Order: sequence, then C-alpha cells, then structure tokens
Amino acid sequence: MKRIFNKNNIVSIILALLISLSFTWNSYESFNIFKFSVIAIFSFLGIGFIWKRLETKSIDSSKIKKISKKEIIFYAIIILAVLVIGIIGYYPGIMSSDCVEQWQQIHNNIYSNWHPLIHTLFLFKLPTLIYDGVISSCILQVIIIWLILLYFTISLRKNILNFKQTLFVLLLIILNPLFIKYSVNLWKDTLYSWFVFLGTIMLINITIKPDEYLGKLKNKILLIISGLGILLFRHNGLVPFVFMFLALIIFYPKFRKFLSLSFLTLLIFYFVLTGPIYNHFGVKKMVVKPKWLV
Repeated sequence: MKRIFNKNNIVSIILALLISLSFTWNSYESFNIFKFSVIAIFSFLGIGFIWKRLETKSIDSSKIKKISKKEIIFYAIIILAVLVIGIIGYYPGIMSSDCVEQWQQIHNNIYSNWHPLIHTLFLFKLPTLIYDGVISSCILQVIIIWLILLYFTISLRKNILNFKQTLFVLLLIILNPLFIKYSVNLWKDTLYSWFVFLGTIMLINITIKPDEYLGKLKNKILLIISGLGILLFRHNGLVPFVFMFLALIIFYPKFRKFLSLSFLTLLIFYFVLTGPIYNHFGVKKMVVKPKWLV
C-alpha cells in the first residue's frame, strides 16, 4: 500500500491529469467521458514509463554531466529548422474562425473575453506593434514552442535519457506532421497546451531534483511563467493550474512558503484581472446566439 501511495506515484497521477486536461479540453467541456478516459489511460502509461526509467536508472543528480553548448545548439537548430518549414509551408499561418474574431478585435479595439483576452493581446496585438500581419503572430508562437520544446529536450537529456535516446524522442515529436501543422495554428488551444506541457516538464524536473528546481530563482520564475500561461490562455486552465500548485504545496513542504505565496498571488491576480479590471475597461463575455438567430 505504501508503494502505491508514495510521492512519486501521486505526482505521476497529477502529471497524467495535467496531460489529459491539456489535450482533451473538448472532452471535459462536452462531458465526453470515453474520450477523456482513453487519453488519460495513455497519459498514465506514459508517465509510468518515465518513473520506471527513473527507478531502474537510480539517478544521482550529483553525477549528472552537464550538456555541452554544442549539443544544445544542435537540438535548437533541428527544432527550429522543422518549425521554419512549417511557417513556409503554411504561410502566413493557420487561422480558425476564433482566430479571425480575435484578429478583428485588435483592429476594431472592441475587446471581448469570450476568447481569453490575454491570449488575444499577447499573440495578436503585441506582434502587430512590430508588423501588422498574421505572420508576426505566427512567428511569436513558433518562438515560444521552440523554446519550450528545447527546454524539454535538455531536461530529458539531463535527467533521464542518453544522447541517442533523446534525439530519437525529439525526432519522433518534430517529424510528426501534426506537430508542424499545429505549431503554426494560432488557435488559443495551441499555446495553452504548450504551457500545460511546460508545467508538466517542471513537475517532472521538480520531482527528480526538488532542491534545484524549486531552490533556484530562474526555475522559480519559469514555474510562475508556466502557471500564468496555463491560467490565462484558456478559461478552463484554472483546473490544471490548481492541480499543479496544490500537488507541489502538499508534497514539498520545504518550499511551501514560496509555492503557497505564488499560488495565492497568481490566483488573486487572475480573479482581479478577469473581474474588476475587465469590467472597468468594458471587457465582457459575448453572448453566443444560436445560428438560426444570427
């Protein structure tokens, strides 16, 4: 019984839930329990494989060699090359009806929070300050995906796999046509899913080496950034955000002060932003009318 409810197993469950909530957002919105369950099972299996690997390898963080700059640059170039191919192939980017609506908001200066306003301002408004074109938003999103995937690759190489295994996993991801297509899809779910992925990577790293990933300022900042992305890029991001931080607060009492303060601060910021601040500036949710009334 103790083996079932040890810290690593509990955190692995949290990780699996984060992955499931990231990639099956439509499932729990529409209460598609079957679809959610299937992907949740695969998530558990994937996380189970990671822990199996960790247990058999018995990682000693003090013996892990640093990755050379040349190897990091090698990974960065491979990922970037594939992403650039995606930009060229789908130029200037893929936009759904949701994206078109957000694009109209930034040019009409009439904002709604039906699609997360922070996503609208960050992905669409901010890049237009440099160049008023869809390609600028596409480039910004691709840069973020590039950095997150590079961080994942470095973490994988540093903590779990050797060079050949890491390269194999990376190629398996980036050579998937869906990866290329959705990297340039400006739908809000794309960035949201990548920030949930970043939060999942942080949880894995923290579980392996808590003192390093919760004790260093740069990693604390990265954890907060991942939390903000999860919280602000989709309305239902509140669910995985709460899961992630509560798990950390419960299982890492040594860093409970920092984690609790961060959790409460981000939560208060979220509700103040989406409540009083949005109301002050006249930002409201749109009422969706049935198609036969439009």
